[in-house]
Amino acid sequence: MKITALTLITSLACVSALYAGVLCADKTRGEWTLMVIPDTQGYTEDWKEEGYNYWKKLKWYTYSAIANDGKGAFWTRDPNSEGSFELVQADPVQVLEKAKHSPSSGNSVLRSVTIRTDQGVAVDEKYFYAISNTVILKCDKQTRKIIATWQANKEDKAYKHFLHMNSGTVVDEKLYCAHSRYSIDPNACTVEIWNVKNQSLTHERSIRMPRHHGSLTWLDRGPDLSWWMCYAVYGKHKNQQTKLVRYQYKDGKFMELENWYFPKEVVANWDNMSCSGGSWGPDGQLYTTGHDHSRAYVLKVDETNALRYVRTEKDMGFFGQGIAWDRFSEKPVLWGIDRNKNISLTLMTGKPVTVD
Repeated sequence: MKITALTLITSLACVSALYAGVLCADKTRGEWTLMVIPDTQGYTEDWKEEGYNYWKKLKWYTYSAIANDGKGAFWTRDPNSEGSFELVQADPVQVLEKAKHSPSSGNSVLRSVTIRTDQGVAVDEKYFYAISNTVILKCDKQTRKIIATWQANKEDKAYKHFLHMNSGTVVDEKLYCAHSRYSIDPNACTVEIWNVKNQSLTHERSIRMPRHHGSLTWLDRGPDLSWWMCYAVYGKHKNQQTKLVRYQYKDGKFMELENWYFPKEVVANWDNMSCSGGSWGPDGQLYTTGHDHSRAYVLKVDETNALRYVRTEKDMGFFGQGIAWDRFSEKPVLWGIDRNKNISLTLMTGKPVTVD
């Protein structure tokens, strides 16, 4: 069964009632309507009042088309079709009940900084770095003012390859950024390094990475001082090939030590996308993000050297993309972005919630 975009548009008059949890479709006429329902993690995303531009919303939130046609209720969470939605049978009332009683993680947004960026954020003791495709803004943590800007000069041969920077991490007064030439040449990847001592933001070098894994989306130095990088592969089912790779960094070169595919529990939440961010937490576990969900998927390498899913953290202030633990904060703070809107600081004081 399919529902067309035109049918959905005619139902928008019911939106406010639906948000309150009221079904306004008449089952005797087989009417369709829109409803905000929990996603597969079992909790409800907020409906942001932005003029009911639902195509935009479908990209970022979980919405459903619901029908009462005498055969039961149907729902979908796939926003990737062009004007029509495949529907699967489910009972939205039961799903809503599950959401109503779903435990809160207790995490909370500590602060939002109105600096727009579209890829990620990195942080050190005094500064944070707003990372976009070819631009980095260095900002003061206390005043939140921009103190330095770096932009790739495409007329300079040294920077001509810049296309798609992703996340970054600061180690020993150096900012390391993951970069790829996605989508022109997805496997062309580099690690880009800046000197960020004091107020500096000076590009120092590019390190080309092997082409055989995928698109480099994030990197971070782990508790064991080895380096961890994620190579994304996009597309439903294809994204199972996304890899986490561990390196030794010595004499200006990254030497691969081992690699893993991501746990199926995590891949199932990526839709057609992949892993966009990752940062090692103070608990020795790896916090990762998808492309646009307000959740962090926590991983660990167990005693058998297998990469395991631990839990999902929710109530985050960011929506996918590059994240960074603040390793200089007395409180457990995880930085992230709401793409092209703001940079957020989430206070991770909640009780861990393991999601089925």
